[in-house]
Amino acid sequence: EVGFEAFMSVIDVLGGVDLELTADEARHIQVGSGAGTYHLNGEAALNYARTRHSNAGDNDFNRTNRQRKLITQLLNKCKTMSISDLHNVLKEILPLVITDMTNEEITQCALELLPMLVDLKIVSNQVPAEGTYWFDMIDIIGVESSVIICDLEENSRLLAEIAEPKR
Repeated sequence: EVGFEAFMSVIDVLGGVDLELTADEARHIQVGSGAGTYHLNGEAALNYARTRHSNAGDNDFNRTNRQRKLITQLLNKCKTMSISDLHNVLKEILPLVITDMTNEEITQCALELLPMLVDLKIVSNQVPAEGTYWFDMIDIIGVESSVIICDLEENSRLLAEIAEPKR
């Protein structure tokens, strides 16, 4: 578990993150006025990841896409770091993380995963997948409410396809 303060600290410990922003996103999180690549510190990255209303067409799907984009950029940044730099980052970040794992267990996992980091291919998807859902209005305790209905069978198939190891 990482709270908002810790999230910002993690980004700052990593030296910030470069992200491609739309003009609306840049204005909304107050880092600029036009579309382009911006270097975000922890506070700006948190605002970017949390925002749901950068423009009239923004929604929760866009917010979760921003979160995936941010995590992907952070992982890509870690892929280029030396082992000693990654070790130093871990030493600063671990006290900010709430987990039932010990620091030694986390360090051991990191050591086992480090060789895989260089070749790590990040695949990002949303559930429900694009084209597999629609919006509907239903009555919830007497209140007309908008809901998302999805094709569960197709989404299950797509998730299984992603999770199945490639040979």
